[in-house]
Amino acid sequence: MSKKNQSTNLDWSSIHKKVEDMLGDQFWQDIHQIIPSRYPNCDVYETDSTGVVVVELPGLLSPSDVSIKLEGNLMTVEGSIPSSYPVAKNQLKLGERHRGSFSRTLRLPFHYLKDTPISAHYKNGLLEIHFSKQKEENSIPITFDE
Repeated sequence: MSKKNQSTNLDWSSIHKKVEDMLGDQFWQDIHQIIPSRYPNCDVYETDSTGVVVVELPGLLSPSDVSIKLEGNLMTVEGSIPSSYPVAKNQLKLGERHRGSFSRTLRLPFHYLKDTPISAHYKNGLLEIHFSKQKEENSIPITFDE
């Protein structure tokens, strides 16, 4: 297995558990204080016909609060998550959630049909973006010249 394949197949949950076993469960809370979140969390999954990106964006009030851009297989979600507290950020005793401006770019792990509509729906603080997947053809026709 090449080094490139090894790095993309890392079992991050296993690494997370090993670090926690060595340094204690308080380690991750301390790390959040040192390196705060700079963008919203995302999940990506796919079915046979659809690719889905789910972005955690609590508190948006209108579609103008967020934008989605596509360039090839790169998708960028940009916007601003409002603060919903009556105190300033520096007055929070614990502040793990991202708020404020963000830009998150993901490389889509699937090919989508560029001629079909892409839908985006926002509900309960989650933005779901649905893509119709392009079926990958595995066979290559061969012609014989006589």
